Amino acid sequence: MLRRDKKLWEKSRLNYIIHNSANLWKSIKGMMAWKSNGHPQQLFYRGKLLNSPKALAFTMNEFFLEKISNLQARLPPTVGDPLVHLKKIMSDRKCFFQFKVVHPDEVMKIVTGLNNTKSSGLDEIDVFTVKLIIDDILPALTHIVNLSLNSSTFPMEWKASKVIPLIKKGVPIIPKITDLWLYCLF
Repeated sequence: MLRRDKKLWEKSRLNYIIHNSANLWKSIKGMMAWKSNGHPQQLFYRGKLLNSPKALAFTMNEFFLEKISNLQARLPPTVGDPLVHLKKIMSDRKCFFQFKVVHPDEVMKIVTGLNNTKSSGLDEIDVFTVKLIIDDILPALTHIVNLSLNSSTFPMEWKASKVIPLIKKGVPIIPKITDLWLYCLF
């Protein structure tokens, strides 16, 4: 009886403060006994209380992948060619595009114009270091860029990226209340 009353009180509290994101998150953190602004230490998902970091990560991944699938399933199917109008407009135009060879001066200008950060990519080489050695690597770097442009080949290593999500301070985006129930309430 006490648990049911507590659940009803929590739901009514969240519905009351849904339009004030600061109070909403403060209440959720209080209800879930979250001690910091970091990631949640526990989630209640599909009838189970999850505590381990591995289970939390797996569950959040599963939730968001499922969410994307559900959104895609709700998209209306395309009828015919979506580019038919553009093709009609462009039918009488003779457009041609070709990459030009890059000069070392252009590569130097681009590299020296990059922000001085010490964050690195998958190769663990940061912009600061590249700028320090640009005079030594400029001919090789220019050759690699031109080789890629001339062969129309974009190396797989350049297609990968290192993504580090950062939590923004300030007012969070308020998800739908059903998403909050999924994560926070029993």
